[in-house]
Amino acid sequence: MNYVFALALGIGFAAGLRSLTPPAIVAWAAHLGWLNLTNSPLAFMGSIITVAIFSLLALFELFGDLQPSTPKRTAPVPLGARILTGALCGVCVYAASHQTLIVGAILAQNTTWVNVERAIANLRAAKLLSPAAIEGVPLRKLQALIRSSGYFRQKARKLKTFCQFLRTEYGGSLPRMFNTPTISLRQKLLGVFGIGPETADSILLYAGDHPVFVADAYARRLLTRHGWIGAEAKYEDV
Repeated sequence: MNYVFALALGIGFAAGLRSLTPPAIVAWAAHLGWLNLTNSPLAFMGSIITVAIFSLLALFELFGDLQPSTPKRTAPVPLGARILTGALCGVCVYAASHQTLIVGAILAQNTTWVNVERAIANLRAAKLLSPAAIEGVPLRKLQALIRSSGYFRQKARKLKTFCQFLRTEYGGSLPRMFNTPTISLRQKLLGVFGIGPETADSILLYAGDHPVFVADAYARRLLTRHGWIGAEAKYEDV
């Protein structure tokens, strides 16, 4: 996820100076597969038409800023434009991170995040971070790309099973899935091969913004040291 934060930081700096350069950057990032906006209402940002429009507008803006008649950046219109386009860019980065978080939640089982980041980087380079792409890629190729995460054969199957679940239950739409009530969605996720309570709660909280508590190893360690739970407490008891 470091690349997303770096991109968000760069866009934030650009948004303070230009109105149309940040959306042009986001459009190029989506088009090149750096930001995965597939299955989101913002998927149009990655189209070649959107890339061309924002790129041309950014060039015109740059030329216009060199003219003496250009209003100050603090004037109402330029300031309002930067706020609106900055918000659009922020929403795009937010939407793109959700799909990566779901993949990360599955790959993070029994391994460190460093290994997960390597696997996600491989998937991103192969443009295989969208549910449709993961479902369609040959199993052996997917296994090779996520090998660094460990238990790669099982995890490849888990990823494909989740993507099939998303397609059959929600037409491949993550927003539609996350609009499902928390309790109902949690039960459905637990019925998917390879998704246990902690993975389901991670998907709900980090990718779907559902109000659930993830009783991961760090939380359990903290609660145990304070004597609030026993060392042998089960996940659902936490």
